[in-house]
Amino acid sequence: MIHDAARITRARVAVCLLSLVVFSAPAVFGVQYKVATVPEKTLRKFAKIVVMPKYPDASQRAGAQGVAVAHLDINEEGTVSKVELLEAPDEATGNAVVMALKLWTFERPIEDTTGKPIRLSGKLTFYFVIENGHGIVRNPK
Repeated sequence: MIHDAARITRARVAVCLLSLVVFSAPAVFGVQYKVATVPEKTLRKFAKIVVMPKYPDASQRAGAQGVAVAHLDINEEGTVSKVELLEAPDEATGNAVVMALKLWTFERPIEDTTGKPIRLSGKLTFYFVIENGHGIVRNPK
């Protein structure tokens, strides 16, 4: 009976270790994914969940208007792994852009020629404008 319990415990440990190796293989073995830098139009085309930035009240009151640009890194699962703000009318609008972009998701990026998962990199632009006393955030045309 004791030998059976020990054998079952060893089997469970082995299964747990195997699971760790299988599910963490990319991290453990340093799997490298190709990174494709794509234009804004492509990023917007493959976006599944899009969250527009909110125009901060304080920025509207201060009259802060202009362009905000952020650089995104998208992992092989289609989630945003990094957002770097490159330009914004003020700090509050920049923060609004970063917060919104962290919520975006994309179709899983697959390389056309090999069918393998890849990562994407690119920029997104937003225009913060005040019209008739109201702050509006627009996408490029």
